[in-house]
Amino acid sequence: MAAITVAIAPLDVPGLDVACYELRVDGGVETAWTPTTPLCAAHGARGQISAEVACDPTRDADPATDGTQSRLIVSLAGLYGADGAALSDWIDPCAGGCALTADCGHPAGDRVAVDLTLARRSDRGFFDAGIAVGAMVCSARYDCAAGALPDVAGEPVVRQLLGLACVGDLDGQVDPVLYLDPIVVTCDDGSGPMTATFDPETALGEDADPTTAEEAPWTGVAFSGRFDRLQQVAVRTGTVDGEVGLERVRTRFWNIDLALRGDLTGCTLTTRGTMDDETRLGGATGGVVPASGIHPYVAWTVDLGVCAHDNLLDRPGSGVVTRYFTDGAPHRFSHSAPWGYASCAANADCPAAVCVAGTCRPTSGLGRACDESDDCIEGALCAAGSCALPPLLITPLTVSVPVGGESTFAAAGGEGGYVFELASGSGRLDGATYVAPEVEGTAVVRVRDAAGNVREAVVTVVGEPLAIAPNAAWVPVGEGHPFVATGGVPPYRFAVVAGAGAIDPTTGVYTAPAEPGDAMVRVTDGRGDGSNAIVHVIDPQ
Repeated sequence: MAAITVAIAPLDVPGLDVACYELRVDGGVETAWTPTTPLCAAHGARGQISAEVACDPTRDADPATDGTQSRLIVSLAGLYGADGAALSDWIDPCAGGCALTADCGHPAGDRVAVDLTLARRSDRGFFDAGIAVGAMVCSARYDCAAGALPDVAGEPVVRQLLGLACVGDLDGQVDPVLYLDPIVVTCDDGSGPMTATFDPETALGEDADPTTAEEAPWTGVAFSGRFDRLQQVAVRTGTVDGEVGLERVRTRFWNIDLALRGDLTGCTLTTRGTMDDETRLGGATGGVVPASGIHPYVAWTVDLGVCAHDNLLDRPGSGVVTRYFTDGAPHRFSHSAPWGYASCAANADCPAAVCVAGTCRPTSGLGRACDESDDCIEGALCAAGSCALPPLLITPLTVSVPVGGESTFAAAGGEGGYVFELASGSGRLDGATYVAPEVEGTAVVRVRDAAGNVREAVVTVVGEPLAIAPNAAWVPVGEGHPFVATGGVPPYRFAVVAGAGAIDPTTGVYTAPAEPGDAMVRVTDGRGDGSNAIVHVIDPQ
């Protein structure tokens, strides 16, 4: 018999002391060919466990795959507080068992890490129905308002509103971030399906015929099958910091406002979204639910032919329900609020956007008309009546660095994807940090963004200032005293510039005259800079 090691991360559930699980391995040939292993985590471990589950690699569905057809089946048996009472407000993600890929035939034994995020029922939602995820309280809805807008060309226009919002405790350093998939409206009047796909970060447009290219001023919307139902679309996201009782809270919200016209029988809206506390590792960080993740999401599957007000989260028939990713397959959300959190490795990870510096950057909202920056997508500015990304900047623009010292540069604006390079001069770059050489000089540091825009900064490498030591000396008549030069730029030259006495121009040894008095010696470096010292010639008798 072989074994699979199961590691379940701690659960973020307030009041949780002990979590219990049921674990088994399914080889695909028989649905329960290993016995179920009941296991409870230790008190105070918040559900964290590490355990081995026995399995038989010869019972795999396809032995030629070396056991890769095996599945680890995880079920959550119960949650309990410190007093032993069962917690009952959580939504079970694995009622039928969550299946994760596991290699029973691995020579060294497989290890399956499970990152489980639980959603709990909450009465603190913003729309009268909500869920708690970790330390966040969230809710979602879909509203329909018939008659709220005037008819267009004799056709009724129905306003639809999709909403997602979360609140986090600022004192607890909770930072909620929202994620959405593209929103798809599909209609079929019997002549074939037609769809409109909306970028939930940038979708914008009003009062046009999308079937006519020259009359389609839509931003962030893609049509197929001569979709002719859209009258208006707008997106609104935001962050509001405030107080609820004695708590300081941060609210993040995301509203997509649609106006659809005509007969909407046979039309359906679908999308899904999730939420994550970006201060906490795991979950859906960067909009990515990994293969090892069991994470909640909200699914919208709304029949637009039935205009019902207040389609609240998890209300029967609302079409807005809480579900979990439980199939062991990774999922990547390509849109976030606020903008810039959805991670990516390539443009293919970002529908209607581009992958820049590891995050999905929307492009379709740029260039549209605006009166102020609030009219633009987050991260863009309103310049000369048009939404645009801020210009590429490098800071500091000029800097003095001591020989052998360092200075770190930063870039902002532009198209992201910043690359720093040494354009001229000596020294070297370590990422965005300039390391000066051991000699004085100048250098130019350049930053380049993903679009090829460049900005430059000037570095002046400076040595220690020229100094003479000691800067004052008491020398008996007729005796000698050495002076030493430091800093500046060699070679050094010494001279007596006032009073009596003599000094070796190279070694700096001063010889006092036969009579007491004062003198001044000066050292000059190769750059012409000078430094002075006072000599008091004394009679020791």
